[in-house]
Amino acid sequence: MTLLAAGLAQFVVSHLLPAVPRLRESFITRLGPVTYRIAFSLVSTAALLLGTLIWSALHLLANGDFRGAALFGTFLVYSVVDLASVGARGPIASFAPRARADLIAVVAGVAVSLLVMAFHRVLFGPRVVPFGG
Repeated sequence: MTLLAAGLAQFVVSHLLPAVPRLRESFITRLGPVTYRIAFSLVSTAALLLGTLIWSALHLLANGDFRGAALFGTFLVYSVVDLASVGARGPIASFAPRARADLIAVVAGVAVSLLVMAFHRVLFGPRVVPFGG
């Protein structure tokens, strides 16, 4: 539960920070623009690669068959390699945060997550939520 709470807190902070200009500007003022960008990029990237690593490791443990091991083991290995190489890469491109884009991403993410949970049994076998078919 602690890991879930930490992941949710990181998700909310990393998605709200660019969408709330006053908060973002206060961080930039305190840290400086370059340090802010570096810190924000590192936290966001680590959360994505670490989330994928945890997801794949747990699914690998839960699914003992060869197909599950191949699928989730591949994601696990990829996550470890990508996490190790993230320091060597710089930022890909600069962007201007927009609240509308964040809202679209959050709504789409929630919709896709609910669909995957609802149809997880049909698509993958195990039922993961009570409302899943």
